[in-house]
Amino acid sequence: PTPLHGIMRQVEAMLAARTYDRLSRIKAPTLVLGGSADRITPCQNLRLLATKIPNSELVVLENLGHGMFLEGAEQSNRVILTFLKRHAMGQVV
Repeated sequence: PTPLHGIMRQVEAMLAARTYDRLSRIKAPTLVLGGSADRITPCQNLRLLATKIPNSELVVLENLGHGMFLEGAEQSNRVILTFLKRHAMGQVV
């Protein structure tokens, strides 16, 4: 389990982050990935990120929560690896 001081530092970082206005400057291929049942990072947030980051790709994994990398390891790994292969060496296939 994450120690309390680790959780507190993460909350502090989230509250201090001021990056929303800079999302449109991202030039790298970007995968916005989340689960439809995530109560910590809701799908609305994923969609907002995807609309603000140029040429980003949004993938929502159905019925998975915030722990999607554990709950749906095979599915999330497949999505990530497919994305990375398409963007290997800076080339879009």
